[in-house]
Amino acid sequence: MRNTALSLEQSVHTIGARVTARRTSLGLSLDLLAARAGMSTSYLDYVESRRGQPSMGVMRRLAEALHTTPEHLYGDPVLEPALHFSRHDSRAAGPTSPKVVSRLTTPECLLLLGSVPVGRVAFVINGPPVVLPVNFTLRGRSVVIQTAAMSPLAETARANRTVSFEADDIDEESQSGWSVLCQGPCRIVLEEDEREGDHNDLVRPWVGDDRRTIVGISPIEVTGRRIGRA
Repeated sequence: MRNTALSLEQSVHTIGARVTARRTSLGLSLDLLAARAGMSTSYLDYVESRRGQPSMGVMRRLAEALHTTPEHLYGDPVLEPALHFSRHDSRAAGPTSPKVVSRLTTPECLLLLGSVPVGRVAFVINGPPVVLPVNFTLRGRSVVIQTAAMSPLAETARANRTVSFEADDIDEESQSGWSVLCQGPCRIVLEEDEREGDHNDLVRPWVGDDRRTIVGISPIEVTGRRIGRA
């Protein structure tokens, strides 16, 4: 067990080292790579500092942004998706170890939010709650979203209403992952016709070139859970 744990620790270290080496060889700054990979600079720094064990989704986005493959970043000739991507690694735990659910601290929640580009925002206008998938960027503690000027989310933000925001990263094959839920007021950061500020560091919406109104969610409450093997 000690040798396995040491092997995992060495794997985490080499992932960060390979990401750093590849990034510097391409002449990319930390900020630029983070933007291209759809994650926060603080999360990328966490990975490169040899402390983070990225999920499969993170590794895929990093590999694409670095013009390489996940296999190269892992240093493995054969990728084994079920065995590499959660902190509660199934190789270290053993096949019969029970699943456990652990609470995430607020700093852990914010760190993990910075690792993914997609979440879901839930709010009420009139009638039942609306839940929408959105691209987002984490700025400090704030969730920042680009939307259309007359969208329901923009109207909700102009009314400064409280919304819920959720993001997660799930590996179905290993049945592990995490989920973070935020609740707080939603407001307009920048209207479509305003020209102040540079928002090139935001994650661009996957669809719709007209989504140029910037909405910010300021979480008052942040909670999260992780599921993995004991």
